[in-house]
Amino acid sequence: MNTTSIIPVDINISLEGLRQIVEDKETTGGPLIAISPYARQNTWITYANDTPPRKTIQVKEITAGSTPPTVDNHQLICIGDCFINGKAQCVAIYRSS
Repeated sequence: MNTTSIIPVDINISLEGLRQIVEDKETTGGPLIAISPYARQNTWITYANDTPPRKTIQVKEITAGSTPPTVDNHQLICIGDCFINGKAQCVAIYRSS
């Protein structure tokens, strides 16, 4: 049975800080499957409790509803809303191939 873990992240985190948290948690917790805001207080990062992929992560701010950019040697994992430096943002998260 697949299970998931949800990690809360403070709304005041930087884009690079979010990238580092996602990458660190993937290394130990398993693959990222979703990112979403929660109650204007946190960003929630959801992981599958499965074999960690041990790959590098990139996070790009995007305009909601736009097509995310292609990132060389990376695969798009998810698109979601979150908080960056206390403001709501839409991001695309990529894992190295």
